[in-house]
Amino acid sequence: MKPRPPTMRDKRRYVLIRIDPPWEEIDAKELYLAVHEAFTSLFGDTRAAEAMVAVVDCRDGHAIARCTRGHEVFLQIALLTVHTVDGRRVALRTRATSGTMHALKKRIIEYPYPGTIQMRKVEFDGDFCDAYQYQGQKVDVIAKGFKKQELLFLTHKELEM
Repeated sequence: MKPRPPTMRDKRRYVLIRIDPPWEEIDAKELYLAVHEAFTSLFGDTRAAEAMVAVVDCRDGHAIARCTRGHEVFLQIALLTVHTVDGRRVALRTRATSGTMHALKKRIIEYPYPGTIQMRKVEFDGDFCDAYQYQGQKVDVIAKGFKKQELLFLTHKELEM
């Protein structure tokens, strides 16, 4: 069977998504289920069927989602409402939209520590916390409490004090 010529193919758009925090390893299928649930709950089953949302790639703190042309704004709105994936708290930030995956893969920012993110224990206000360092000067500190965990954003200067 011959492939369809470009004039007869469905026009698609690809959205580059940054996953925060980047150390969370998110499965592409779990991300798809969360995005599809958010899209369906916001815009209904009919528009979800028209948009044909799919998560094409998910790795290294980024993901690429696909939809039909004209529905990319709805997909971006649905991405903003996702706050948990498979029970883990994440934030999905839209970085770019394009007609090809190749153009989006060029825009993926590589972290200064490829493959791993530096993690260490630090003392903050008398408590020991997990500190994750990535993206140059940014350091995230997770203080685990009795009932919840708190995310603190610090810089190198604050850690050196």
